Amino acid sequence: AFVAPALVANGIYLLPGATLAVFCTTTGLLCATCCTDPGIIPRREVVLATGTAEQLREALGYDVLEGDGNGISAKLRKEGYRLCNTCGIIRPPRSSHCGDCDNCVMRYDHHCPFVNNCVGQRNYHFFFGFISCVLVLALMVLPALALHLLNPRKERAMKNAAKIDQ
Repeated sequence: AFVAPALVANGIYLLPGATLAVFCTTTGLLCATCCTDPGIIPRREVVLATGTAEQLREALGYDVLEGDGNGISAKLRKEGYRLCNTCGIIRPPRSSHCGDCDNCVMRYDHHCPFVNNCVGQRNYHFFFGFISCVLVLALMVLPALALHLLNPRKERAMKNAAKIDQ
């Protein structure tokens, strides 16, 4: 019923081995995408409670608490910074508030329900790698599976595939 044992039994080792390697890479990138912080900017309450305003100012290059509910300076607004009314902080350009996670995310792309996480500045490369590996895995598995299931002469097809693999 499985394709890989039939391939290995006929001396075809490259395709099952490559498929296993791509599958393991895909799984690793999925876990990395799920578990990596996408670039969440802490809320005003968290920044005030932890006393990390100065560290954030150094890391981001601006004061996230500058707005204080009265709006932001004209200089920051001109550069693309916006005030997030939900989080009470100033967001940098290309960041956005995610309605699913209820956080502001730097370089927010989207909230992916498949990985149950936002895709943003800090995990975009893992997400792109995951999507690329899924595509490669599909291109490897689906044709081999279709040939295996739809070919009435499986033994002859395996011998021809063994010739191609060598």
